[in-house]
Amino acid sequence: MKTVFFGYPARPDLLRETLNNAALAIDRDIPDVRCQTWESLKIGGKLVISPILAAIDAAEVAIFEVTQLNENVMFELGYAIGSRTKIWLLRDPSEKAAERDWKKMSTLATVGFAPYANSEHIRVAYRKERPDEQKTSIFDEEIAPVLEPLSTPALFYIQNLHDNEAARALTRRVYDEEKQGLRVITADPRESAVMPLAWYGQQIYASSAVIAHFEAPTKSGAEIHNARCALIAGLARGMGRPLLMLAQLQYLAPIDYKDLLYIYGTAEYAVSYSDTWLTKNLASAYAEIKTGTLRASRLQLSTELKSLRFGDHVAENEADVLVEYFLETPAFDDVVAKRRQCSLGAKALENRQTFFRPLRGYARTNGI
Repeated sequence: MKTVFFGYPARPDLLRETLNNAALAIDRDIPDVRCQTWESLKIGGKLVISPILAAIDAAEVAIFEVTQLNENVMFELGYAIGSRTKIWLLRDPSEKAAERDWKKMSTLATVGFAPYANSEHIRVAYRKERPDEQKTSIFDEEIAPVLEPLSTPALFYIQNLHDNEAARALTRRVYDEEKQGLRVITADPRESAVMPLAWYGQQIYASSAVIAHFEAPTKSGAEIHNARCALIAGLARGMGRPLLMLAQLQYLAPIDYKDLLYIYGTAEYAVSYSDTWLTKNLASAYAEIKTGTLRASRLQLSTELKSLRFGDHVAENEADVLVEYFLETPAFDDVVAKRRQCSLGAKALENRQTFFRPLRGYARTNGI
């Protein structure tokens, strides 16, 4: 018997009813499939995260309704992907606002979904596609081929959307880890919002711990940022990395990860809690740095190109190797030697803005 897990929002009621009816219909229609919804996992009238994650682990395939980018569902979906469970996504394409949000989310742009409007559409699509019979998971297809451990222990930090006092203080505390020899990989929401799922998987895989800073729901852009944070936090949990989730007092924690999230009232509290958490959860990374040993790979990488590295899209994450990317040419040597004439080829003149910009900076620094 194959177990199929259903994850979907509790509201609106019609959506919840539709997904529950779909689970019942698939149960009746396919003899070797048993559907289990998140609602059936309530213990004593309360829902806790552990049974949900255990149900996802035990499922042949996990189905998630992602039309509204519900944060509970995003966390569960991220966990399922990170734990290498096969997934099947459902979306109602008639929801115009949700369609715009899906495009803004972009992280899941490469993951397909089944469109639906009612429970019968879901039943028919399931019988046609049989996601429980898929041979591989999204993790195996999109993330595993690009995984490559870094040469030094790292901390992956998903920054807050707006640079308020707590965000600034927390960022300073995170970057203090560089003094310990730890590499900090930053996901700036202004730059990493368009990055695919595989990029986040690589950063998590290469890191010893993950911090995700959620935004207050009253702030501009919070809905998309928090949905992405929930997805990536779930991915980190599924990949077995220590995870710290932070949000300020106005944030109403979704029930799925309420016990995993620290709600702070001031920047001082945020930094104090993070300091304690980092010291505890990076102990093994500090030991690796001290002894010079490297963390062994936890997954078998199965790609011939895994030894190739093309750099990070955020320059700050490459600070220790940027010097290796600059190519010194005879023209550059002429400027450094303070010669008044430089002979440049046609290609250099064609790209003179790109060529002269770094030279101007060098000249100002060295008084040329």
